[in-house]
Amino acid sequence: MTNTLIVERIANILILRINRPEVHNAIDAATCLAIDAALHEAERDDAIGAVILTGTGDKTFCAGMDLKFAAREGVEHVMIPGRGFCGVTERHDFAKPLICAANGSAYAGGFEMLLACDIVIANDSARFALPEIKRGLFAGAGGIVRMAQQVPRAAALGLILTGEPITAERAFQLGLVTALAPAGQVLEQAINTARIILAAAPRSVIASKRLFNQAAHVSVAQGFELSRATGAELMQGQDRMEGVKAFAEGRAAEWKDR
Repeated sequence: MTNTLIVERIANILILRINRPEVHNAIDAATCLAIDAALHEAERDDAIGAVILTGTGDKTFCAGMDLKFAAREGVEHVMIPGRGFCGVTERHDFAKPLICAANGSAYAGGFEMLLACDIVIANDSARFALPEIKRGLFAGAGGIVRMAQQVPRAAALGLILTGEPITAERAFQLGLVTALAPAGQVLEQAINTARIILAAAPRSVIASKRLFNQAAHVSVAQGFELSRATGAELMQGQDRMEGVKAFAEGRAAEWKDR
């Protein structure tokens, strides 16, 4: 693993820290491949329940693609076929919770990675932007697509077409950020959030994320069909009554399904 990505493990939480502070944690080919590989390993490891993506320092989470590197080598080296920027932005089938601890500002591909995460805890002084149009590019790693799905038209196009940054508070108001935290407390809050999630039944967490992603693209009636199928699937597992029994008996649940 390259030293531009620091991989840490706290119990069943995997933390991936982009470590290129000298270039605002911008992404080159080695870092891109390292993030993609780490996510691939996390998918295969049943002992990992959640992944946190963060950056070094308290100024910048990720400035996107390293433009100096791209000018020398080409932009394709930070895109993984079928999985997008750093293997994050098009990784539609990542089953486990993916949390962004945005320790600082996020621009271009960095913002697009943030948008691809399930939960975002952001530095309250951070700023976010999709400035690709200022470089003759466009936010093609999911920025425009996700804005179209998640943000009202005028607000989204104001951000996309000007390339100008918004504050963390504005991102929170638009629903792009889950919660804000002071600098220095972002990762801690992200870890605490992961621990809360991982106290729940693992199969229920995975099934709930999957159902949400599926329901976002179908009618309400179809959504309920998917919901019933999810319920039937969970009722086949060992944990189908464990949470209810644990509550009734005043004890912590002991989950068996993975």
